[in-house]
Amino acid sequence: MTHRSLTIIGLLVVGLGVSCGSSDAGEAPLTPAQDASTEAGGAAGAAGAAGNAGVAGAAASAGQAGATGCPASLPAAVAFDNNGSQSWLQIQGDPPGSDIGTFDPSVRKAIDGTIVMSYSSVNLARNKIHTRIAVSTDGVTFTYAASANSAQENVDVPADNDPDCPAGTCKGANIDHETSALLEDPGDPDTSARWKVFTHSYVILKNPQDPNTPVLRYAYGDISVATAPAPSGPWSAPSPAIGWKSASPISSKAQTLLSDLDGMQDCVAGSEPSAAIDPATGALELAFGCVFMDKGVASIRVELVRSTDHGKTWALAHRLLEASDSVCLGETEPQMNAAHLFDRGGSRYLIATPAGPVTFPGGGKGAAYRGCFVFRRTDNGIERDGAGAPIVYGRIDPGAGVFSGACSDIPNGGYVVSALSDTAPSLFRMYGPVAKELP
Repeated sequence: MTHRSLTIIGLLVVGLGVSCGSSDAGEAPLTPAQDASTEAGGAAGAAGAAGNAGVAGAAASAGQAGATGCPASLPAAVAFDNNGSQSWLQIQGDPPGSDIGTFDPSVRKAIDGTIVMSYSSVNLARNKIHTRIAVSTDGVTFTYAASANSAQENVDVPADNDPDCPAGTCKGANIDHETSALLEDPGDPDTSARWKVFTHSYVILKNPQDPNTPVLRYAYGDISVATAPAPSGPWSAPSPAIGWKSASPISSKAQTLLSDLDGMQDCVAGSEPSAAIDPATGALELAFGCVFMDKGVASIRVELVRSTDHGKTWALAHRLLEASDSVCLGETEPQMNAAHLFDRGGSRYLIATPAGPVTFPGGGKGAAYRGCFVFRRTDNGIERDGAGAPIVYGRIDPGAGVFSGACSDIPNGGYVVSALSDTAPSLFRMYGPVAKELP
């Protein structure tokens, strides 16, 4: 959920005439900082770009009552200074390329005790986003270890009826990989695939009129996976794990498609994965945002799928969060995204981020990520109160109107949080450990 071009929640999907929300951000040109919307905003654009996404008639069919008892009871937020340096987590030895920062942490504790993080490296032009790996012995100081993938450059991508792709071909496009989900899978018989990184991989087009503002096609992509025997690599090239149908065949190469999963036929794209292992069964779990259209509004809910063959195929498990839970948590957009699965103290938890009003560096207004909320998982979703509202176990928010979200737990205590800073050039920052008092 790093750079976002013309797809901030609430902006019009240019050239497609699909409204993605009710923000007052309008159609003003975006600065690089404003361009830094979220995967939720980008996925909203993907929903528009996908054309007729259908109606979310099955929104409450996955075994949860949904957020009927709003508003939810909210604990006081744990805050931090998103412009300060005290909690700013900078990767030691991070190679050139993270010109305007790092984002999207996913932290896991290896069986040998090493703390391992995957994160997004954000280049100045915001068109070569890719995933890097860092390691730590204490969960406080992280050192670069490897690149898990790299952007594919100058690729010709087929796409039908796309105004930016004459004659059905998007020429010279890039394919980026971001919003990573890290997992150690010690049960995989293929030892070269013990470590896995899932990402949202998608197409970025060149913009002849404005080379500094890339054109994003989130629907032209998939949730991909790269594997390695160790965090240091060598990492395989990303391959499709879960796909969907779009105007480009590039998005439907995976063995599992969203349209094949019960209750997910309305999902036009997937976003922001998080991976974990079910301690009871050993199955792989993948939580991600399902982008769908509800009465013309791009919405995002969080679904959970499981794999019993180490990620080769996937089946729907259940829904974790409804799109309407965002409003129940006090925000304005029907979008819950940036899932992160983790276990602590014998309980299973989910972190997720709603979407609401933010002020971008430079003063621009829009709708984007608004903090991180911690929920406790159940066998078929999350804990809810008697009226159906989510029960919130913790909340992290640097302040009203601050773009913050995509959080990960740190297994030996605390959390690492993504947030935009007003201080250039490092606009994209990770902060941690913070909120050690939370579950």
